[in-house]
Amino acid sequence: LREVILLMDGDEAGRAARDKYAALLRARYPQLAVSAVETPDGEDANGIAAGEDGAARLAHLIEERDTLHPSPENPSAESVAAAPSPEPVEELGAATAGDELDAADAGLLGWRTGNLRFTLIGGVAPRPADRMRVTVKVERTDSSDPLHRLRTQVDLLRDEAVERLARKAAGRLEVGTTDLLRALLELTERAERYRAGRLDEEEAGEQKARGDRWVLTAAGRRRGEAFLAESDLMERTAALIERSGVVGERDNALVLWLTFTTRLRERPLHVVALGASGTGKTYLQERIAELVPPGDRIEITALSENALYYFDRHELRHKLLLIEDLDGAAHEAVMYSIRELMSKGRIAKTVALKDAGGNLRTKTVRVDGPVTVAGTTTRERLYEDNANRSLLIYLDGSPEQRERILAYQRRLSAGLVDRAAEAEARERLREVQAVLAEGIAEGRRRAIRVVNPYAERLSVPRECLAPLRTQAHYLAFVEAVTFYHQGQREVKRDARGEAYVETSVEDVAWANALLSEVLVAKSDELSRATRRFLERIESYLKERDRCSFYSGEVRRAWRLSPTAVNRHVGRLVAYGYLTVVGGSRARGYEYEVVRREGRSLRERVTAALDGVVRRLREGGEDAGEADDVAAAA
Repeated sequence: LREVILLMDGDEAGRAARDKYAALLRARYPQLAVSAVETPDGEDANGIAAGEDGAARLAHLIEERDTLHPSPENPSAESVAAAPSPEPVEELGAATAGDELDAADAGLLGWRTGNLRFTLIGGVAPRPADRMRVTVKVERTDSSDPLHRLRTQVDLLRDEAVERLARKAAGRLEVGTTDLLRALLELTERAERYRAGRLDEEEAGEQKARGDRWVLTAAGRRRGEAFLAESDLMERTAALIERSGVVGERDNALVLWLTFTTRLRERPLHVVALGASGTGKTYLQERIAELVPPGDRIEITALSENALYYFDRHELRHKLLLIEDLDGAAHEAVMYSIRELMSKGRIAKTVALKDAGGNLRTKTVRVDGPVTVAGTTTRERLYEDNANRSLLIYLDGSPEQRERILAYQRRLSAGLVDRAAEAEARERLREVQAVLAEGIAEGRRRAIRVVNPYAERLSVPRECLAPLRTQAHYLAFVEAVTFYHQGQREVKRDARGEAYVETSVEDVAWANALLSEVLVAKSDELSRATRRFLERIESYLKERDRCSFYSGEVRRAWRLSPTAVNRHVGRLVAYGYLTVVGGSRARGYEYEVVRREGRSLRERVTAALDGVVRRLREGGEDAGEADDVAAAA
């Protein structure tokens, strides 16, 4: 062995590790040369090797390495082999003079001052933070008398325990009590700093395990910028999402993708995915969330009442907050905090704390957004206040979609799915999101502003139950489509010199196409499941040329549970769509459809949205025509 080459990550921790290990190697093996590769900022060996011309680039960096410690005589391989082995170093953990603990072995931490040597046998446990119980060995270095050694356990954070140890050890070691107490207190301070460093390393390790160290490489930036500049961007995005492993749900996937992108804007959108248990709503949310860089998303399984207030003030800023199951976070206080975060972009809570003197003082804890909140639930009406602040997407529960998923599962089990290609597609989409996020990195700049010149001619259908919020969501989604297409838009400047891009008619067309089902849901007084039940009833009666039905017969025909049938029928009776025309409790009631709407709500909403786009393309001037079309229908 003639040379050791250090290749560390191109960040502050990597450079610190390089210096640390270079010094250790030099001390133990003075006959070896030690050099280091200058890794570019924000990159590591794997990222370099995996990029374009990675092998050649890595070889070039190694070739251009810097010599940190040259070999004294630049010996040949033969002379190195013949050289005597270096003197054995002092036993790991043995105390050495210095400002900090000798941590060559985390299980035997040592420190020496004067003629006293301390060894913490077993190291220092990182937790709990309010205790530091250790096994300490104290010995005199100028004596071989066994009486001048002491081993005991002590909590270094308890002054009275440390003072007792100082008195006991002073008598055994025959040293001054004050000197020994001072040494123990200095040892405690070093142990606290060591433990704090270990906690930082542990947190960094957890972040690395979660993938939070994902960085956008130069090659990835070029790919992301090129992708955003391509024509047919939405079609290409849908195709790449499908290649990443998302089966079906094309429109819902694009709605989630664009909604997650709005986390980068000052007024982001939020989304709730609804569907029956087992329809894959959580799976869809997770798969689309994987396309966002890991550092930009926070995934939560459950929330305690005050959990959101414990984030650092800016920790949620421009992040995607994913709540796996809203049913598990149904505590009203939690839902209220989520609503405030969605509406105001911030939450604040005033709490009472004791100061150093034991007096109560108030302190306001604040967490700032903006943040995009996404969640899933099976109970549509349970979170009405939260739903009013969100886009609602319903998963495709059709037999065709179910068969597509089953076929994918079979191909996956048979080894016919190219998992490497799926991973590559996910990486490309993360690069796209990272390129869009660079404009707001570390709060240096705001995301580019979007101006919609057609906004005054756009409106939501008159049937919408909450038109104020629904229209705000609709216009924000149109802007999200424009924001995503910013690489294809001319950047203009207003009178103050602020840059912006303008919405095109095609942006409106894409927003209308993707939001049609969302707007239908916002316009319907019935839940999606109940609306589908009613549509099936109408088809069932039409096929049989009948006017009435029994709940028991449709339950058996469609293999539904009695609870589900009774729930849907009860709602339809309450809203005046069905009425009881016969039967009894013993043999079941007979129902008749008494409220028919001609064209379905979906057809009316779609016609209104299509009419808006058609008139914009034709240059129509009438505002609010979407409402007129809906009303006329």
